[in-house]
Amino acid sequence: MANTHLSALAMFVITIALTVSLLRAYFKRLVSYIRNRIQLRRYPENIPRGTFGLPLLGESLQFIASYRSHTSPDAFINERRSRYGRVFTTHLFGKPTVMSMDAEVNRFILNNDGRLFVPDYPSSIQQLMGKWTILMLEGSLHKRLHGLLATFFKSDDLKEHLLPYIEAFVQQQMDTWNVNTTIYVEEETKRMSFKLVAKVLLGLDPGQTVETLQAECHNYVAGAMSLPINLPGTTFHSSLRSRSRIAELTRQIMNDRETRARELGPCVQLKLHMDMLGALMEDRKAASAIKQQVEEPQPSNNIIDDMENEVGPFDCKRRMTGRRPRSKLAENSDAQNGSMTEEIITDNIVSFFFPSEDSVGMLMTLSVKYISESPRALQQLREENINFLEKYKGERLTWRHYFMELTFTQKVLNETLRLANITKGVIRKSLVDVHVKDFVIPKGWATFVFFRGVHLDEAIYEDAQIFNPWRWEQEKVLSSHYTPFGGGPRLCAGIDISRLMAVVFLHHLVTRYEWEMSEVDSLTQFPFLKLAKKLPINILRAYNNDR
Repeated sequence: MANTHLSALAMFVITIALTVSLLRAYFKRLVSYIRNRIQLRRYPENIPRGTFGLPLLGESLQFIASYRSHTSPDAFINERRSRYGRVFTTHLFGKPTVMSMDAEVNRFILNNDGRLFVPDYPSSIQQLMGKWTILMLEGSLHKRLHGLLATFFKSDDLKEHLLPYIEAFVQQQMDTWNVNTTIYVEEETKRMSFKLVAKVLLGLDPGQTVETLQAECHNYVAGAMSLPINLPGTTFHSSLRSRSRIAELTRQIMNDRETRARELGPCVQLKLHMDMLGALMEDRKAASAIKQQVEEPQPSNNIIDDMENEVGPFDCKRRMTGRRPRSKLAENSDAQNGSMTEEIITDNIVSFFFPSEDSVGMLMTLSVKYISESPRALQQLREENINFLEKYKGERLTWRHYFMELTFTQKVLNETLRLANITKGVIRKSLVDVHVKDFVIPKGWATFVFFRGVHLDEAIYEDAQIFNPWRWEQEKVLSSHYTPFGGGPRLCAGIDISRLMAVVFLHHLVTRYEWEMSEVDSLTQFPFLKLAKKLPINILRAYNNDR
């Protein structure tokens, strides 16, 4: 009986808390809506044409409904573009929004990140990503972190280090495919790509830890577009719990590495871990050493004190032991000063799992879909890769072989990225009234830089809705017309690794198997790009492509 009363009381408390949260959100949106209406009167001629839609709700419901459609996902965009042009005003997810499908405007916004614009994402995504993620950071700390990660991910040594693992991940998964069976490509590619993500970010090898981590990441990403209500039973609460578990695993690996370093002492040079965690920890270690040198006290006149403080060749451990745990306040202070704190490292490792959980796997999956629907492209792709296989049979391949020799394979990936638009765009907030072309973007408004609108623009790409990898042989595409990985100072650092994984996958697929589509599949666009049936294919023949 007591348990029943306790359960009823708990449900009552949760209901009250939920009601209060919804009322606060409603009131906040009402105030914002009124303020934005007043702003519209300040710039009657310069703000891009458009409409705010329904009071409070704006046009969010129409936008979501359009991108949940399997048949006409761009109906919302196309209707407004035909009415207002490539840049128009709308109201999405509680904010007045300027949506841009103009390549020049997009380039201006991306290149002025940090000066005129800053990242602006829904509250749910901000909380799931973390305070110190590179996706949200601004200023000198963002510049430093982006430079560090870009150098790491673009390193030739990293690609050379990862290639054998990529080969193994792809081949081991394909070894489970049997002739006359149906496989679901989306599931298979996500298993392969997540093994790579776990290796690149944390240095983990395949096993139970990686499988558990993948399940946590799937749950973590699920809360991205949910209401940011952190109460038991909500999707957002579940996502935050998964985030905490991923962060705890990251801290555990970090602490294990630091413990091993202390045990061996500063006299022993540990081999640098070839993963993102290792790169961030190495940067923190180097910065700490410089700081220690700067702050090191001057030698005293007391000979006995100097002798007691001296560390000899057999006393390397002494300096490393007895490290006191640092307070949260000290960590925040260091972070504000640009130091690489544990929280910055953890937030960035966790947040990199967010886009990686889907992006590389979907690139591989969609390339299979498009070549399966284009027999000519599939034939040329297979011929190129078979010739490549025969040319280098018995030789050790490097990443350069894949990038430099498989030119048509690269064109297939270019076209897949253009047509599929795995990342539809990015959202920025204006720091001041921004004048671009003939428009004014008011201070505090969101700006949706819509890559998909440019990639599917018939004025830029002939027959833009058709998969045509040969267009990359004829057309010289401006950088502002092709932005599958973003642009400006926030250009995605992991471009090369993603493409390497996809090239290796396609190479093994077309030289090992023949297949057919089991049934026609369609894309869903919201909240993330997915295939409705996970792309089932029937394996018809298998070949031995051993080198």
